[in-house]
Amino acid sequence: MENKQQIVNELAGINELEPQTPDNLSELVNWKTDDITGGWSSKLGYEMYFTYRNDWIPFQSLAVVDSLFCFIKHQGAQTLYLFEAGGILYALDEFSQTPTKLTLVSDRTINKRTEAKTQFLQVGKFVLISNGYDTPIKYIGWPQIRTDFLTERPIFSLGFYRPPSTPIAWGVETTSSTTASVGNVTSVPGFSTNFSQTGLGLKTSSKNNSYKWKVAYISNTGSESPISSASNTIEWTTPSSGFGFNLTVEIPLGENDIVARRIYRTKNFSSDTTNSGDVYYFVRDIPNNTETFFIDDMPDVALGSVMPDESSSIIFPAPQFRYMSLYKDCLFVDGGVANDDAIYFSVPTRPDQFELLNFLTVGRKQSGGITGFYGYFGYMLVFRENGIDVIQGDYPNFVATPFQDHIGTKAVDTITSIPNVGIVFLTIDGVYAVQANIEYSDKTSVNKISHAITDTISRINVDVIASASAVYSAKHREWHCYFAVDGSDVPNLGIVYHVDKNAWSVREGFPVNCITKNMDGDIVFGLNSKAASATEPAGLFVISKRRSLGQKIVADNIVDNDPPTSTMASAWLDMGDPSFKKKVHGVYLFIRTGGSTTISMDVYKDYDYNTYSTTPGVKLQRADFADQNVYDLVKLDDDKFWEEPMVTPIRFDVHNGSCSWFRWRIQTTVDVIVIGYAVDYTVSGTRIIAGKRLS
Repeated sequence: MENKQQIVNELAGINELEPQTPDNLSELVNWKTDDITGGWSSKLGYEMYFTYRNDWIPFQSLAVVDSLFCFIKHQGAQTLYLFEAGGILYALDEFSQTPTKLTLVSDRTINKRTEAKTQFLQVGKFVLISNGYDTPIKYIGWPQIRTDFLTERPIFSLGFYRPPSTPIAWGVETTSSTTASVGNVTSVPGFSTNFSQTGLGLKTSSKNNSYKWKVAYISNTGSESPISSASNTIEWTTPSSGFGFNLTVEIPLGENDIVARRIYRTKNFSSDTTNSGDVYYFVRDIPNNTETFFIDDMPDVALGSVMPDESSSIIFPAPQFRYMSLYKDCLFVDGGVANDDAIYFSVPTRPDQFELLNFLTVGRKQSGGITGFYGYFGYMLVFRENGIDVIQGDYPNFVATPFQDHIGTKAVDTITSIPNVGIVFLTIDGVYAVQANIEYSDKTSVNKISHAITDTISRINVDVIASASAVYSAKHREWHCYFAVDGSDVPNLGIVYHVDKNAWSVREGFPVNCITKNMDGDIVFGLNSKAASATEPAGLFVISKRRSLGQKIVADNIVDNDPPTSTMASAWLDMGDPSFKKKVHGVYLFIRTGGSTTISMDVYKDYDYNTYSTTPGVKLQRADFADQNVYDLVKLDDDKFWEEPMVTPIRFDVHNGSCSWFRWRIQTTVDVIVIGYAVDYTVSGTRIIAGKRLS
């Protein structure tokens, strides 16, 4: 019998397809890549967001966290978490001595599990928020904490929902001894003898004068509203040469996001002039939303440019849109459930302002409705249920064209950019990546990158895939995606793509309902369980290297829950020829030492998952050496030092007879880093020579 060894110096990721190569793993649950060795580390878990507290404040009795977004401003100097729970939109105030959650909007619609969660989009100093039901809003994020002197939160409606009310012009008093009345409004005296700089009207005696005004709002995004109707016409006759009059106009107030009113006026269009009463010119901006009277002393020769066409700003065209994105500085939104093949886009840098003809429609009804947008390089992807379109061009001449048939997604919250991988998203049959930059290439490249986890993907509850969410963290170098499987209606399983190893693993026991990341790349998630009790957790948690599945309260103290169970199983190994019978004598795991804990190994043969043997526990230390001086077991004042961890093999003896196929498996709740393995075996020379006999 010949002694042989199967050696794998570096383990790849999970691969559920068959046949497998020796570096593949058939199970890989709750592992992350190790930065030092490139191996697989079990040092992971999650912990409460406020680790210094011994209670759930401010999340006590909080319902399921339905949506979550990290609002980052000023290059990370201001970070604010927005989240929804129980139909309330909150902002997390974590800067007070006692953290609190600030109620921003109440009575919001909670999206169904079959629908996408509330969408957030950062646009400059604002974050835009929409859910397809409630009025879309924009939140400025500051001030949001010191609220004792504020009359209202900095929450504003997105877009314009009505034009300004009609301005009212007051008549002209041409003499000091009488009171005139024009348009049922008492006129006010006011005139100037400065011919060149101020005053309205012809300054020649007995000449007629006629004027009208219009008003537009300017919002805090710099957008201009639809223009008001024309005011009443003011007419008078110049009493004597040299008199130009200053006229008073009542102007309307706007909503709480209006920061200025823009005044437009005709030139003198009386019978004594050739001007038109239908052409308006810019007068000036009133830089507030408080003054209700405007004194117009601007002579015709000093007026500004012609007023924009009334089609340049319209009532917000999609008040119940669901999805949004930025492209070429324009805000793109869909038409909502009732108009799910329409796309509207704003004026550049003005997300509140939409022109009359600023819309596109996408055809190919077989591709289904719009399910999301994503800007990428010099174009924007339009995701649909069963296809992808692409928008290119420059404002206002954008063009939508088909990009991919048969591949689409309903899981808008999984669409993520991963460096050197592409735009990644989850579908009902796998994870795909858009890897072609069609700005410079006409080739379509949408590739499935999840072949290795086909079996896991097949467990997805496709009815609620819209509630799946994902995030990429450059800190962890991982893409996390969580979704519902096995009939559950809430996310209960995660898959992780490890960029450095181009490999997949699975996450179990992480109750992620929605997920985001902060400026530092920390992954924060909202819990998917119901309202907390005195001992059960609630609110926000952070995925970390802490070996704990969250915390609980015991005797008024916060204690760690049990650590997650990390499972790793090798591929089914045939040692190069499954027709020969082999006898496995031992398995060596190449690990990085780091403690005095132990692990055992289960060994299987010939695809028999129900029958296996378990080896005795093996200490994670070098064989044939004294135990290392490890952390927590050595007093530094005894002239001893903590020893650096090192890569070493540990041996597990195997006694399970001969087999054609062999597999090893470990399950552990302790810290361990596995880099590779080796299998000692002998070939008996016995070969399978016939098929299974029939009785």
